[in-house]
Amino acid sequence: VTGIAGAKWSDEPNYIAPMGVGVALGRTYKLKTGLMEITYDSGAKVILEGPCDYEVESSHSGYLALGKLVARVGVGGEGRGAGEVASGQWPVASMKEESGRMKDEGGRPNADSLATRHQSLATNPSPLSPLPSPLFTVRTPTAVVTDLGTEFSVEVGTNGDIFSHVYRGTVRVELVGQPDGGVMLREQESVQVSSAAKRLVKVDFSPADADKFFRLMPVRERIEVFNTGYGLAEGEADPHWQVVAASNDPDFKPRLAMVTIVNRPSQFRPNDPARSQWISTVPDLSDVPNGVTYTFRTTFELTDLVPGSAKLRIGFLADNRVQAVRLNGAPVAVPEHGHLAPFYVLNRMIIEEGFVAGANVLEIDVFNGAPESGSSPASPMALLVELEGTMLRGGRAAAVNAPDDKPRANEGRGVNDERSLNHQNYSYFGNRLSCLCLKRG
Repeated sequence: VTGIAGAKWSDEPNYIAPMGVGVALGRTYKLKTGLMEITYDSGAKVILEGPCDYEVESSHSGYLALGKLVARVGVGGEGRGAGEVASGQWPVASMKEESGRMKDEGGRPNADSLATRHQSLATNPSPLSPLPSPLFTVRTPTAVVTDLGTEFSVEVGTNGDIFSHVYRGTVRVELVGQPDGGVMLREQESVQVSSAAKRLVKVDFSPADADKFFRLMPVRERIEVFNTGYGLAEGEADPHWQVVAASNDPDFKPRLAMVTIVNRPSQFRPNDPARSQWISTVPDLSDVPNGVTYTFRTTFELTDLVPGSAKLRIGFLADNRVQAVRLNGAPVAVPEHGHLAPFYVLNRMIIEEGFVAGANVLEIDVFNGAPESGSSPASPMALLVELEGTMLRGGRAAAVNAPDDKPRANEGRGVNDERSLNHQNYSYFGNRLSCLCLKRG
């Protein structure tokens, strides 16, 4: 296993495939979402995309029962894949479990494992393989795709229909049990296989079809978003945050939030323009009506997002309290937090669902007022937010121009180096939120 990106499993939800550990022959991976890269001893690489059901049949073949894969054979065989672990460090228990599984499977007659070494193209077929050819082969329920030194993709639909496309080189596609009825595919040629009609049909090249597949593992990088008030002077409008609604005014017109002066050190955490500052509808923390909910909004872009991979970590303070958080209109659970001063310690939360490719909208509702305010008609209202996240991007077919592309460097755009985060300890990129996603590329 040489690459993992946002992988979640259908059969073992808590399983984490350890990087660098050999894969036992006969091992089946059932991906629910995300990507996984397997590198064979020969140097052939297979990138699986969930939902996917793939069995490692031999040292030069696999069986794709469902889903998508891209196989790259005879175009380098160099080193490890470009993917990186999206789920943090591999637990020791998972490593031991996989090693134990390999020992169990490796003890069977004729069993072998696929280590992450890279050698020249294998010439001896595995005794476990149902196919005698030493060429790399992908079997499916209705067709067999045999590589002749190339890079190609295969997709098996839920109805059993097959689609295969060649990016470089040549492959042979034949129906199961009909070796004499196959077709040869060359660069930028595609074929569809109807499971019902049991026939092969060459189809015209479609960039949209070819672009459905990942040809490289994505790389981790940051997404640019902004903490409240970053880099601004008190009294200035924040170009990255708006106040878009007030519950007491149906005709409220959206406006830029103001970096508000907080000259009450006993009640409010001090503004820090190099990190984050308080924002409000007014620049001087003057009173605004109680019993009103104010909606703050910021937007950020996720270009070529791979579904299920983005993470957004949020730290917030609010006078008086955050009543709701929404991502792209969908509510997100808000942790319990106080509604009275002093407002110093950030409340923390993580969003892992609801992201979309393109523009994403984060909205935070702040309720002004508290039971202790009694009959007071007005009081200060303000919000401070720090955001951080990461995303995986890169690897979709349209962005890959050469068969021997080397692993790409991290292309993050944050202002500082990424640091590890957890529920107890947050670090921030100054003004930027980082969000982790998988980008097709």
